[in-house]
Amino acid sequence: MRQHPSARLLTILGTVFVVLFSLGPLLPALLVSLSRTGTLVSFPALSLTLDHYRTVLSSPTLKFGRALGNAVLLSLTASLLAVGTALLGAFALRLLPPRRRPFLLLSVLALSLFPQISIIGALYRAYSNLGLINVLLALAPPYAALFLPLVLWLLHALLQTVPRELDEAARVDGAGDTTILARILVPLSLPGILSAFLLVFVQGFNEFLYALMLLVDPNARTVSVAIAMFEGLHGRIPWGETMAAAVIASLPAVLLALFCQKWIIAGLTKGAVK
Repeated sequence: MRQHPSARLLTILGTVFVVLFSLGPLLPALLVSLSRTGTLVSFPALSLTLDHYRTVLSSPTLKFGRALGNAVLLSLTASLLAVGTALLGAFALRLLPPRRRPFLLLSVLALSLFPQISIIGALYRAYSNLGLINVLLALAPPYAALFLPLVLWLLHALLQTVPRELDEAARVDGAGDTTILARILVPLSLPGILSAFLLVFVQGFNEFLYALMLLVDPNARTVSVAIAMFEGLHGRIPWGETMAAAVIASLPAVLLALFCQKWIIAGLTKGAVK
């Protein structure tokens, strides 16, 4: 069906508005990172340079490349742990009678009401006694637990959209719970699972409090803590280097979203026909 010109114009304008709204916070940061003065005060006569990026990537005191790698590794591990655990929990809830699910879901949600600052003291003491301070991947379980209630609710709602007739047909053919989850529910729910994975990855990548308290060693810091330490390292606020680091730090999430986009589209086109 051919689209009306006015509807097509509204679609284009809406798309442009969404793109500009999404890129709005990034454009000033990009301009400051490229500005030779590190500010936008001289915007009419803006002089562009890559010096701030060279400083961020090459400075031995900042160790930004290591912090970026630490954040990516920690976020990927926490995302896999959170989504895997939530997927098993959502499947277990799918097998329970409907009247028992609300209590369990609300109980899990109640655990997420505690602010991070209220448990960081006990967590620091436990990690100190176990010798896990400055152990990067030791933060993966707290990260996963932090985001698990949200992911569980998302995946529970997602699995409820898959018809139960598919489960019953698979059981008639002799499939067990593991086969149903791995061969039916996961492929049909793959777009939503990847969306939940991306959500946890971004949240874990930007997490600050746990990383600040439990990763004291500069070699174990994540990128959010490394950027916050720029002021202390320089004795001032280096806006050019800070914005350059922020632009670089946004790339892993963008690249991961672009990479997973084809899988999300593939999952949407498969459906239950296959």
